[in-house]
Amino acid sequence: MRITKKTVILCVCIACVLWVTACGEDETLNAYQEDMNTFFEHIADCNDGMNAIDPSAEDATQQLLSYLDRLQEEVAWMAELETPDQFSAADGLADEADENMKQAVELYHKAYEGETYDEATAEAAREYYDRANLRIQYIIMILHGEIPEGEGITYTEDEGILGGGYLNQTEEENEEAGDAAAEEDVTPEETQ
Repeated sequence: MRITKKTVILCVCIACVLWVTACGEDETLNAYQEDMNTFFEHIADCNDGMNAIDPSAEDATQQLLSYLDRLQEEVAWMAELETPDQFSAADGLADEADENMKQAVELYHKAYEGETYDEATAEAAREYYDRANLRIQYIIMILHGEIPEGEGITYTEDEGILGGGYLNQTEEENEEAGDAAAEEDVTPEETQ
């Protein structure tokens, strides 16, 4: 049997249609994936813009602060997205990234907009900025089906699936969540 170019193209088209159809089963998941793609595109644009700033330009500081403001807005937007169950472990990380980025941007403004440059405040801002970026990297790992590992990261699975896991949840919090779930499963007949 001879495989023609038309046969290969037809098979690729059928596979794409099946993939799109299968993806269409969960609108929340599709919307989240599209929103996260948009988020990463905007983050890349901010990064490219910051790297393109001429440090000798008279308005270099204002350009940097403007990009940081935009970056903070993007992270805040991402943190507000509805996270599907498949990626529930990313939800808390998004909130943490948002809080860290807010602190970073606030401190960067304070460091650069004072009468003189405040190096200690800029260093503190950099630490918050790095924390936000680390959490975004963890989110990327989760979206790729990987479990983040590193100092200060713990992962607890619920029902053996990644989407049911919790990052940085203490044993006490995990037990409380289990107790709450057990209470919900109790029927009125069992309590009598």
